[in-house]
Amino acid sequence: MRKYLHQAFHGRRHIGLYIAVTIIAFGGYFLGQVPMLLMLYRVMDNDSSIGTEELNQFMSNPDFSIFGIGSNTGFLLLLCTFVFAMLFFYFAFKYLHKRSFKTLITVGSKVRWGRVAFGFGFWLMLTGIGEYYFYSQAPQDYTFGFELNKFVPLVLLSIFILPIQTSFEEVMFRGYLMQGLGSILNYPIFPLIITSLAFAAIHGANPEVSQFGLGVMMTYYIGAGLLLGLITLLDDGMELALGVHWGTNFFGAVFMGYSGAAIQTDCLYKTHNLDPLAMTIAFLVMGIIFIAVCNSIYRWKDWGYLFRNISGQRFRLSQEGEGSLNESLNIDYTTLLEDDK
Repeated sequence: MRKYLHQAFHGRRHIGLYIAVTIIAFGGYFLGQVPMLLMLYRVMDNDSSIGTEELNQFMSNPDFSIFGIGSNTGFLLLLCTFVFAMLFFYFAFKYLHKRSFKTLITVGSKVRWGRVAFGFGFWLMLTGIGEYYFYSQAPQDYTFGFELNKFVPLVLLSIFILPIQTSFEEVMFRGYLMQGLGSILNYPIFPLIITSLAFAAIHGANPEVSQFGLGVMMTYYIGAGLLLGLITLLDDGMELALGVHWGTNFFGAVFMGYSGAAIQTDCLYKTHNLDPLAMTIAFLVMGIIFIAVCNSIYRWKDWGYLFRNISGQRFRLSQEGEGSLNESLNIDYTTLLEDDK
């Protein structure tokens, strides 16, 4: 029996807690923007040639070079927003839901780090092969740039801090939201679809959407959400999705970027003629290959689970433990102010 969607029963599940934790997490996200905004306004104070027009341009396309800020510094400032968001979410989740953070990631006693590494490495390889194909078709659209003093810090940021950003999105959508919906919806396909749509919606403000068009970019983001959610449900854990998401952003930050991307770095290559439709098709093809290989390696069975009524399993779990249905619907909120004993 797959257990991932039932992990919410390990703790309190009242809807008010979900609203509170989400607000706290996004509060942390906005608080994490303070260092970036302070630096931007400091530059504006010191340089009279930079004004509101440049600030508005930056808000629509976060290119720190507009303010004379190095790309690695800008990259770090952007990542700080997710570091704050993750910290706020972590403590709010543990304190309010009375659950282990690990239950958002896996059903086992330990996180399967080997799967995280495989998801990262294999997806990075697939992305590299796909990009090499595009390069071979139009090498004139690519420029190469390498500066050791910029590249080394970029790699370090992408190894040690970038995973916090990708993991926060996974924990929020494939973990917190999907498990929460899985505790009330009867068919796993519905949490998968809803979280994929929400994942696309949250990326709707990215500069790629206005540059390349809503239709093709929403198709890309919904497809990405479906891929990450599907492998999470089939593998009964989030580890593969954590690796894939990190691999996607790592490749974009370190190896291949393009004008108008949400993250601008001094990556090795940049393309100046990105075809968003070809990118979306390539992503879907890579996703099918990834799922097929994982299905063979990890022996995923019973794909019909996605369309099966799981209310019977949920009913049995709802009668047990601290996360029982009665407990979650009749919370004494004053107990939330008490320390754990």
